[in-house]
Amino acid sequence: MSRRFIVTFAAFIAIGAVSCSDASSSEPTPVVQPSKPANPTPTTPTAPAPAILATFDRISPSSFPGTSRYILYKDSSFALEYTTNSGSAFRYPGRFTRTDSLVRFSFTQPDPTAWVANAIVRRTVLVVRYNDRMLFSDFEDGDYLLSIGEFSSTPE
Repeated sequence: MSRRFIVTFAAFIAIGAVSCSDASSSEPTPVVQPSKPANPTPTTPTAPAPAILATFDRISPSSFPGTSRYILYKDSSFALEYTTNSGSAFRYPGRFTRTDSLVRFSFTQPDPTAWVANAIVRRTVLVVRYNDRMLFSDFEDGDYLLSIGEFSSTPE
């Protein structure tokens, strides 16, 4: 055996003997808590959601198994939300413009002219008609009833 091995082995035995003698001590062994980081990881603050102008829930029949609604925000953005019967949700955001009782929905897409819907406000009902590209993507024309907010047929 090499001298280095013998010295290492002797040190190992000495350390073991000391720790064994401490094990018979009647004093409790202090528990060392892991240190917590001094500064938690900063998080990016989320922007507040825009204020809701109105929400319209679908009232016309649909082949889609679930519900859908339009949420219009005061900053002229909107979201078409679908919720399946199993609880899954899909959002299609975009921007809207309004002239009297006519509303134009431009959905957020690489090509802003690709997905467009036109609507007419009739008292508390939003009558939505999609362009051909949206109809071919399984969107369905429909009627939506005002459920939250105010949205008259003539803007203020």
